[in-house]
Amino acid sequence: MSLTRQGSGRRSRSKQEICDLFIARLQERGDIDIGAAGFIEGICQHFERLPTRYALDVNTDSLDVLSHKRLLDEARLDPTTVSFAVRSVEVLHSRTRELSDGLPSPAFHEASPRRGIMQPARRQPLPKPAFGSSPNLQALALEFGERVDTSHDGSLLDHNNSSPDSTFYEITIATVDQPKLLSRLSDAMGDLGLNIREAHVFNTTDGFALDVFVVDGWNNEVGV
Repeated sequence: MSLTRQGSGRRSRSKQEICDLFIARLQERGDIDIGAAGFIEGICQHFERLPTRYALDVNTDSLDVLSHKRLLDEARLDPTTVSFAVRSVEVLHSRTRELSDGLPSPAFHEASPRRGIMQPARRQPLPKPAFGSSPNLQALALEFGERVDTSHDGSLLDHNNSSPDSTFYEITIATVDQPKLLSRLSDAMGDLGLNIREAHVFNTTDGFALDVFVVDGWNNEVGV
């Protein structure tokens, strides 16, 4: 089946059908106790409170839905706080990664046994973004990879300074919905020197917001 037909097939599903599919995949994993009291009901309520486009776009092959639910539950417990999670992500699809094979990963570095110099480490797997990644974002990732020094000419990058790296990060934020929230979050990330490459914004029926950003430009001096 083509990717186009697969995508259109998913978009014809209802929110409840996607919820049921996610629960079935959790059961197949075997490492999640879906029989725990209130677990399935909580998952169904999570999907029900969010718009249909959340169900259509979220990666149901991963545990991102559980992470989103946890953050929203934390925000509901204390509406005066902001719940968030940050992780580095792989924005290249597997086919694109194959075409770019040979580019070093900018995400992990380790000390060389000689002279203690930081060099690219063996590539570690990164999770995919919760809502996939657009072709424009994948092209940007390839451009970043081409800029990374492959050390073929013997030169080395200085990874101990405070310059931004070329890794992409996913920042997920859950908080009570409020006026100009997206603008305020965008301004805050800009103040940290982060470049927002993708943004996925959702509002729940009980007055909360779930905002997911894919960013780059992370600086070694930035803390969370």
